[in-house]
This record gives sequence, C-alpha cells and structure tokens, in this order.
Amino acid sequence: MIVVGTSLSVWMMGTANGSYDLMIDGTTRGWMGHFQVLSGDYAEKPSLYKNIDNPAPLVESMTKTAGVQGVTTRSETGGLLALDNRTVATAVLGVDPVNEASTTTLPENVSDGEWLATKPLEETAEYPMVIGRGIANRLEARVGDILTFVGQAADGSMAADLFSVVGIYDSGSRRADRALVFVRITDAQELLVLGSRVHRIVGTVNDSRALASVMSKLPRPASAEHRLSDWMELNPELWDLIKADRDSSAMILWAVILVVVLGVAITMAMSVFERTRELGVMLALGTSPGRVVSVVLWEVSWLSVVGVGIGIAFGAVCVEYTSIPLPEPVEMGGVVFTHMTGSNTWQWTLFNPMLVIAASLLSGLFPARQAAGLRPVDAIAGRRR
Repeated sequence: MIVVGTSLSVWMMGTANGSYDLMIDGTTRGWMGHFQVLSGDYAEKPSLYKNIDNPAPLVESMTKTAGVQGVTTRSETGGLLALDNRTVATAVLGVDPVNEASTTTLPENVSDGEWLATKPLEETAEYPMVIGRGIANRLEARVGDILTFVGQAADGSMAADLFSVVGIYDSGSRRADRALVFVRITDAQELLVLGSRVHRIVGTVNDSRALASVMSKLPRPASAEHRLSDWMELNPELWDLIKADRDSSAMILWAVILVVVLGVAITMAMSVFERTRELGVMLALGTSPGRVVSVVLWEVSWLSVVGVGIGIAFGAVCVEYTSIPLPEPVEMGGVVFTHMTGSNTWQWTLFNPMLVIAASLLSGLFPARQAAGLRPVDAIAGRRR
C-alpha cells in the first residue's frame, strides 16, 4: 500500500508539474518572457504614447545579470493590413531579430519562409514582415506578397507603408496567429516616429524556478513611471489556473496519504494484536514500556522507509518516461498542448513521500501505546485490556 500510494503521489505531482512547466515555458519563452519593464499601466491599457525612451543602458545591465538568458525590446501598435481588396485588423510588433532569437522562441515558430532579416534592405525595397497563419489565411497571402499597412504614428500623422511577407508564423494558438504580425523594431520605430523609444523590455531567465532570485538582482528602471513585473503579475489568469489546479491536486494527494496512513495504522494494530503474548513475555522479562514503543515504531519506520523508497524509484521512473499524446491539441492559458509530460523535481519527488513517512510514524503511535500499556499477565494469557 505504501509503495502504490507513494508511486501514485510522485507520478501525479510529477505529471502535474510537467504540465505546469509546459504552460509556463510556453508562455514565457514563447512570447511573454519571465519579466518585463513597462511604462505605467501599459499592461492593462496599452497606448502608443506609453513608452520607454533610450532603453539600451537598462537592457545592457539586465543582460549582464547572473541567471538572465536574454533581454530584448519591442514596439507595438495596431492598424489595418491589406492585400488587394481584403483587409484585416492586426497588431504589429516591432522586434529585434537577433535579441528576440536569444530571448524567446518566436523565430522557431516560422513555418513558411524565414525569420526577419537582420541586414538592411535596399532603400527601394519593402520592409520585411512575418505574419500569423490566421492572417495569411484571411488575406490569402503567401510568402513574397506585398501588403499595405495603415495606422497612426506617435506624432499624430498617418503611418502607412508597404511590407513584403518573408515568413508565416504558426504558433498553434489560433488567437495569436489571427492577430499578430512581426516587423523589425528599427522599421517599426521609423514607421511610428518613435525614435529610440520602445514599449516593452522583455527578458527570460535560464531557470524559471530561480526567477525570484534573479528578479532581486535585476537593475531597476531609472524612471519611477516604469515598472519591472514578473510573468505572474503580467498573466494572472495563467497563474490563477496553475494555483487552482495545484489545489485540486493537493486534495487528491492528501486523500492518497490518508489511505496509506489508515493502511499502516490497521497493519500495525493487527501486528500488535497477533503478538500480544510475545509482547507480554518481553514486558514480564523487564522490558520497559518505552522500549516496547520503540520496537513498534522501528517496525513502522522500516515498513515506511522501504515502501517509500521503492515507491519513489518506481514513481520517478514513471514520471521520467511519461509522455501521453493527446487526441487533439488543447489550448490552456494561451499555450497549445499536444501531449502530457512529466517533470521530476527534488521538491515534489521527495517532499510528498516524506509526508507519507511522517504520517506513517504518527499512525504507528496508537498501536505502539497500546502495546506499551499491556499487562504482562493478561498479555501472556492472550487477554487484552
């Protein structure tokens, strides 16, 4: 029972944490980053005029912080994108082609064509653009087509220019693919008359579990209007979803532990009952009640340690090789799942089994006290009080 209960707890929490890791990595490394610097309430109310001027010094300092994987900048706006007589509303993201590739996995989602070129094009050439799969379908656009963008610049003038489709972005998220297009940040700044201003500074860390430690070391923005936020603050919906799922998993886990504890308590109670005469002889020969308690608890300890050890090993192997393909892709928290996978961590592989050992020892106290309270004469005669 201990082996099965421990294996179930390790496998259940390992699979759950694997799903959490997929959701967090898909969101942070795929697009949002682990932390961002924004101007004021830009996250809640985006505006072309809420921006960060001259971000280069802060980006350089953040990049040099221990534990940081990469830092990039983005400029954002909205407008209309047209091809022939077809028009769609879209969000245009100006990104740094080089820094974006070292910070997030955005460039890896280009399924047709290529990512944004880093070298300047000829003056007569159109700006390069990567469009989402949904936008490509709605515009019936392909790589090489010339699109027209119309929006508003930061100086109040009309921002309009021609863009050449160099790639099609396919993240698997229909919402993102129907709304996003990417251009080079220098082109976006020129088009929107932003100068050196950007709307977001986005960074990722090497280990998401060490985010709090890295965040404490990051340099703060010089302006009080700019704020540094982590992904949990920027995406509270995903964080609430993970916490709710963890709470439900914890309830199931406690139910498993309760079953194990009851099993151990019943086993030890029967063990004491079947050895009543043996314990009576020990007490008659001068064994102290405390010694009898220790004998019973040592038995519980070995039963728990051996059972938990086998359970940890079996559960960890199951988690390591857990990869369950889903019948169809599922989108949760903005992340597309094609399969469920497990993730072994010291916290969840060892912490929960330690609870099983502690609970087993506690469950052994009652039969141990019963054994210590036996009267030698009654115990040897096979009678219990």
